[in-house]
Amino acid sequence: MTMTTDYTDHTGRTARYLDDLARLLDPLDPLERAEVLDTVREHLDSMIAELDEEPTDADIDRILTSLGTPGQVAEAALADWTNRSASPTAPAPEQRPALSRAWVPPVALAAIVLGSLTAPFILPVVILVAGIVLLCVSPLWSPGQKALGAIGIPAGLIPILIASLVVVQTSAGGPDQGLNAWAVIVPASAIASLAITAYVLVVGIRRATGWNRPD
Repeated sequence: MTMTTDYTDHTGRTARYLDDLARLLDPLDPLERAEVLDTVREHLDSMIAELDEEPTDADIDRILTSLGTPGQVAEAALADWTNRSASPTAPAPEQRPALSRAWVPPVALAAIVLGSLTAPFILPVVILVAGIVLLCVSPLWSPGQKALGAIGIPAGLIPILIASLVVVQTSAGGPDQGLNAWAVIVPASAIASLAITAYVLVVGIRRATGWNRPD
C-alpha cells in the first residue's frame, strides 16, 4: 500500500521526499506509517520555518541531508518497529500462595510446641498434627527444614512431657525411674528443641516477609 502526502513545496523536493519515504514504509501498519510521516513532516516544517526567507534549493538540500535519505529514515523506523514487535511480554507476577503469609510460621510452630508438650490428651494431639501439616504444606520452608521442624521439635519436647509424668508418679510414691538421668536429658532436649524452633521460625518469618520461595 502506497501512501502519498499533501505536503507541497515550491520546489517539489520535500513532497517527493515524503512520497518516497511513504513507499519505503509500506511494511508498517497505517497508523505506524502515518506517525512516522507526521514526525518527519513536522521536522521539515520546523526547519523551513526557521529560515528568514523563502527557502532556496540549497536550503532544501541542507534540510533533507540533515534528515537523511528516505531509505535511511525508513530503515531506522522499520528497525524500531521490528524491535518493539519482538519484545517479549512481561511475565505475570507470581501468585503468592495463601500459606506463605506471615501468620503461618508462628501458628504452625506454636501448634507443634503446644501439641508436643500435652500429647497424651486428644485435643493437643490434633493440634500437633495440624501444626505439622501446616508446616509441611506451606511453601515457606525447604523439605529438609520441614522435616527438621516436624520431627526435631516434638522429639525434643516429648522427653520433657515424659519426665514430668515420671516426677508426678515418683512424688505419688511410685518407684524412682532414673530421675538423675532425666535431669540431664530434659535440659538437653529442651535446648535442642528451642534451637530448632527458633531456626525454623526465623526462616519462615524471613521468607514470609520477603516472599522468597525456598529452593
